[in-house]
Amino acid sequence: MQYLVGLLLLLAWSSGASAKNLVLRSDESKFAIPLDQFSIDIQWLGPDTIPMFISISQGSLTWKKLDDGNKLPQLIISIHMEESEATHFVYQGRSFIPEKKESHHIYITVDVFSLDAVDIVQEGRKIGEIKVSPDIEFFTQRYVYIDHSCSPFQLELDHTLDLFTSISCHFYPNHTRRGVLDVFYLPAESRLPDRSPPPYQLQLTGQGETDINLLRYKKPFKVKLKAKVPTYVAKLKTALGFGPYYFKAQDGDEDVPEHLTAAYMIYGRYDLTPTTSIRFFDALLNSGPVFNNFGAYFAYELGSTNNRRLSFVPLLGFQEISFRYREQGKLLHQGIFPQGGEVVYRHAFDMKNYHLIYGMFLSTSSTVSYENIWLRFGRKIFWELNWIGWKFDERSAQMWGLSVGVPFLSF
Repeated sequence: MQYLVGLLLLLAWSSGASAKNLVLRSDESKFAIPLDQFSIDIQWLGPDTIPMFISISQGSLTWKKLDDGNKLPQLIISIHMEESEATHFVYQGRSFIPEKKESHHIYITVDVFSLDAVDIVQEGRKIGEIKVSPDIEFFTQRYVYIDHSCSPFQLELDHTLDLFTSISCHFYPNHTRRGVLDVFYLPAESRLPDRSPPPYQLQLTGQGETDINLLRYKKPFKVKLKAKVPTYVAKLKTALGFGPYYFKAQDGDEDVPEHLTAAYMIYGRYDLTPTTSIRFFDALLNSGPVFNNFGAYFAYELGSTNNRRLSFVPLLGFQEISFRYREQGKLLHQGIFPQGGEVVYRHAFDMKNYHLIYGMFLSTSSTVSYENIWLRFGRKIFWELNWIGWKFDERSAQMWGLSVGVPFLSF
């Protein structure tokens, strides 16, 4: 087994895709940014000032995940000041009123790469502002967060000014099945010329590209985004599989010892919605005894986590077993109803567009024994390690082996 896993990892590494013009940091964990790479500045707007001490709370740096999949760093600033009954703080439209103890004290969570300052308000009048700024040289050409949702589309980013960037994607077919890619682009400390804040939503189709004119501290610069988006999204996709399998069968007192033979598979998927589909498969061995296993299932995404990197998919349906022990014997057809599901790990081990799928069917009948367990890894071409066992009365069949699957027809 360890040799098989090693082979799969080697194949994935040798055929991995690369992106151009991007410094990729797609690890879902938080990036290690030292807190000394940030500075805090207070700007007073007039003669009124308040003695205060402001610091960044140690260990407070976290990565906020937005609804569109982008990630942005946040940290917590701690503000201590002398007692002042009429002073509070405003950040991004929210008011923060300090706690009163020996001195006034409050913690405020700020977005590191926004242009928003923390306003200091006294008696209804803004008297100053607090700004947390990153070290530009540290972040220049250092971090570009590209969510895994963008991986299949060869996204390219080109801009005349280096800056921290976070990008996520959402792909879907429109009413004519044409592929549409929504790109959510979030550049740090930047605005559109009309001062609109990010994130910005771009829509690309086909060999799509777009230009964005932005301002950073009143300095204009241009960003170009490109992507390769499928022109047509098929609802029905099929694949063919084949490979060496060990197989043994039994009928009463007669049995065929375990031996190596060829196995042939067909896989199919018809998408109903982005999270539901009808799936079918067929596995055939013919090495004296004939064993054929067909199944059709309704699949739906019960839940997911980590921006759909990990999904849980129940499979509800039926199967048919066809079994003939002797070449001239009678072919047995049996309908069975094993149920199961899959766990889908997308972009497995941080390898773009490679998916690892573990699945299982188990019998729901007391008269029929059936197990089907599979481990699948790959992209369009995939490897599958599979075990199928069936037993009814005095008849039984078992098969296990490794097969390769390749795309076939799609409509």
